[in-house]
Amino acid sequence: MKKADIREKALAERKSWTQQDFELKNVQLINQIIEFINPLPRNLMLMSFHSIEHHREVMTSPIHAILISEPYYHQLIFPKVEKNTSQLIPYLTDKKSTFLASDWGILEPTDETSVRLNPTDIDVVFIPLLAVDTQGHRVGYGKGFYDRFLAQAKPNVIKIGLSLNEPIEPIEDLNPFDVALDFAITPLSTYRFR
Repeated sequence: MKKADIREKALAERKSWTQQDFELKNVQLINQIIEFINPLPRNLMLMSFHSIEHHREVMTSPIHAILISEPYYHQLIFPKVEKNTSQLIPYLTDKKSTFLASDWGILEPTDETSVRLNPTDIDVVFIPLLAVDTQGHRVGYGKGFYDRFLAQAKPNVIKIGLSLNEPIEPIEDLNPFDVALDFAITPLSTYRFR
């Protein structure tokens, strides 16, 4: 299946979920994330994202609370789209950081309350997606922000897609600049691709 068809199908499926189904998927996903991060070193530079509520994306706020708490104490980083270049810029945040909604309705850190970093500073990236295939390729919203960002990251950055669905059959229309994930975490399992 091609990306445009996968995108359309994934968005329609999300709309069909009851609120109870959506919440259950998120609880199960959080449990899988905790199991995944337990053996990781502490105090990693971990980039995540704020979900778009009306798109029924992964509910990331509870995940963020866990990541910065005992026993993990990870440094939480969020991206901001630089308007003149359409690049994702990572910002280190803390409990005092403030966020403003972007044009897409995504909360982004403010320059005044967070610290701008380089893509090479990041150890782990949680990546939003609409679907992931069995080879670790993702379908996002089609803007290419994460592919451009990951091309600038250090080679050993751990790329983790967070999905409320299980992987699908391989995507037919991959691009040379598409960056595959290392892992996908779903409500039912964690998939390793490399």
